[in-house]
Amino acid sequence: MKIRNIKLINKIVLILLVVLLNTSHLYSEHKKILISPEGLILSPDGEKIAFGVKYKRENGKIGADIYVINDKDNRCFQITRKWLNEYPNWSADGKKIIFKRTTNNGAGIYVIDLSTLEEISLIFSGFCNNCNKRSFAEFLYPAWFENINKIMFLKYVYKNQTTQELYLYDFLSFKESFIDNLSSLLRNTVDIAIKKGYIVYTKNDEVWLLNVSEKEKRLVVKNFQVKYLRVSPDGTKILFIVRDHLKEKLYIFNLKEKERYLIYEGRSKYLGFPSWSYDGRKIIFVDNKRIFIYDVEEKQIMSKVNLKNEKIFYPLLTKSNKIFFIKGHNTVYCLSLDNDIFNKVFPE
Repeated sequence: MKIRNIKLINKIVLILLVVLLNTSHLYSEHKKILISPEGLILSPDGEKIAFGVKYKRENGKIGADIYVINDKDNRCFQITRKWLNEYPNWSADGKKIIFKRTTNNGAGIYVIDLSTLEEISLIFSGFCNNCNKRSFAEFLYPAWFENINKIMFLKYVYKNQTTQELYLYDFLSFKESFIDNLSSLLRNTVDIAIKKGYIVYTKNDEVWLLNVSEKEKRLVVKNFQVKYLRVSPDGTKILFIVRDHLKEKLYIFNLKEKERYLIYEGRSKYLGFPSWSYDGRKIIFVDNKRIFIYDVEEKQIMSKVNLKNEKIFYPLLTKSNKIFFIKGHNTVYCLSLDNDIFNKVFPE
């Protein structure tokens, strides 16, 4: 009888161990402390949104993962679960996401296929362990020109002084090409036109355009202190905010006509986060806790949303006529313009 009881106890202990091992990852996930979601990036078809989320683990270390929101049902799912994953960006077909990953050994650029969640490493650089000062380069804000097998990224280089450099990388020949030193350390002053194959960036109060395949760059706008910079989906226009004394102005620059058009003027420090709709027909932006939508063809403000006492970040207008945005510092919300339904999307 005692032997049977011992065998039964052993079986129960084994079962409990298996259960604990299989659910340990759930426990560790539960113990994460959310810091903030960072940035919202609209897919080329306007049906999905990618964003990064920073959190603190139990051991005090900072982690980060990438999430994707489905525009149709507002469902949010996590696509990375290990290391520090940041700066997601879409491929031209919207089926893959390129991002930066930092591990214990270094930093690199990876691509993940959303249908299979299979990951591919494109570039990796180890940390300098024998240096008195940090002299390694971090890969920031990668973008994938898949049709010509090239990647754009910024190098945040720590040497005698901190610099940010713009590079192209050919992952078939494994060669880096230096493009330029950037005067700004802001993500919002570098943007790409994937289908057109060029990069637009700011340097010393100037806006430059680089043709990736021909490695040809030209000056587009000068004598402007640009705060935000966004290229239209068809690559024919540039949207940017300029600081002008106590005011800030939102302009559209037509690359073909080489002319700029003022579309909105707001108070200094309140105007921000402009972005194009997926079809380039509308522009969405924030001014003093209000969200504005501008009709490009009609050349007028078509609607605005007032959210009192709440800071708003990274508003996006999706294909199904919804506005997704970060409210406060740690919550993603969705507002349907068709029925005025307001929903919390992340965290669930």
